[in-house]
Amino acid sequence: MELDGYLARLGLDRPSTPTLDWLFAAQRAHMERVPYTTVDIHVGRPGSIDPVACVNRIARTGRTGYCLQLNGAFAALLASLGYEVTRHRGHVWTEPGETRFEPNPNHLALSVTIDDADWFVDVGLGDAPYEPLPLADTSLEQGPCRYAIERLDAGWRFRHDPGGSFTAMDFEDAVAGPGVFDLGHVEMSTSPTSNFVTNVTVPGATPPGWTS
Repeated sequence: MELDGYLARLGLDRPSTPTLDWLFAAQRAHMERVPYTTVDIHVGRPGSIDPVACVNRIARTGRTGYCLQLNGAFAALLASLGYEVTRHRGHVWTEPGETRFEPNPNHLALSVTIDDADWFVDVGLGDAPYEPLPLADTSLEQGPCRYAIERLDAGWRFRHDPGGSFTAMDFEDAVAGPGVFDLGHVEMSTSPTSNFVTNVTVPGATPPGWTS
């Protein structure tokens, strides 16, 4: 993996040991420098969701991607630096009553355990969040946005600011195994009914607010 090129794009040095401060700096840098975008889907080159390929895509080409690619690459980077990072099946939703995770999850969610505390870490939700959030029942503010983390029966819910691009993202406690996002990637990047195919999205984070 082109880890040095990835770090260079983030404008960060390789940490000597995993720290919470570096994790915060990395998510902020990712949100500012590696924006979420569906442009490649619209020009017929959706790319792979293989983590190594996603890291190299970011490091070598100047391109980015959408949630499965961005969080896949970020998880690979963090793991290579010694962070305890876990991948989870996630589902981004807007309307109450939407079917969750079926037939395929539409989001790769991440959690990181450091210093005996768990954190929700995400660089693939487009316009949120700007920094890691404690993985606990809580509500908090980042800049002008108000977020909440809520415990579910077998997972967690990240509730977006009411003015955001979606309502919430639910994710499971269970570890997501290899290949669980493959069919979802094909569907989201090629189906004529997919929001990723019908809409061009390029949001970016500019502290302390958001631009789209």
